[in-house]
Amino acid sequence: MTRYTLEPANFDDYRDFLKFRFETLKAKRPAFSLIACAKKSGVSKALLQFVFQKKRHLGLDRVPTIAKALKLTDNEEYYIYLIM
Repeated sequence: MTRYTLEPANFDDYRDFLKFRFETLKAKRPAFSLIACAKKSGVSKALLQFVFQKKRHLGLDRVPTIAKALKLTDNEEYYIYLIM
């Protein structure tokens, strides 16, 4: 399992961190699309796209599934909760 050295604390907005993580995973696995991520996390593609564009926020109930889809560590997921 790959560990990332970039921490969510380096971002001004949790949505920037989530987008960065998505783009990192997509670069490693081109088949990991927005649709695939949305299905894996149980949210709509449109919601995920709006979150990445900073047009919407995630609900607290969505964080665990998004975290799993984006392979966040427990500490990264906890930090997302803190800064939301």
